[in-house]
Amino acid sequence: MPDTWLEVDPLRFGKATGPNSIAAKAHDGDAHDDDAHDGPARDGTAKSGELALVKLRYKRPDGDKSTRLDTTVLARHLRAFDKASDNLRFAAAVATFGMKLRGSKHAGAASWDDVHAWARGALGRDKQGLRGEFLRLVRLAEKS
Repeated sequence: MPDTWLEVDPLRFGKATGPNSIAAKAHDGDAHDDDAHDGPARDGTAKSGELALVKLRYKRPDGDKSTRLDTTVLARHLRAFDKASDNLRFAAAVATFGMKLRGSKHAGAASWDDVHAWARGALGRDKQGLRGEFLRLVRLAEKS
């Protein structure tokens, strides 16, 4: 059985917590030079305002090989929530709605009124009335 740590990418944020940690093992004898990229150093300090690296793999339904897409999130790309697109703000409302329905701790201090306000402020063009229907669902969930 192969060692699973061989399949883990080198640590980009933070430090390895000990000589036997997965991150430390991934760096032992690693041919990669972390300082060659413009991201955070191994000690967790950002070199160029990098906040995150998002990695996505997908495979076409009829395909055998997956394709990897990487994108870096930089601090300069951040903006206030109220300046985000309608789609992003509405998606955040829907995600929070789901977390609240499940009683998830990840919903934080968000209230039903918050969810409703975020969605109402992000209705945009609602040709089929689906976003408006979501507002009704939020109020129904709040009452139950």
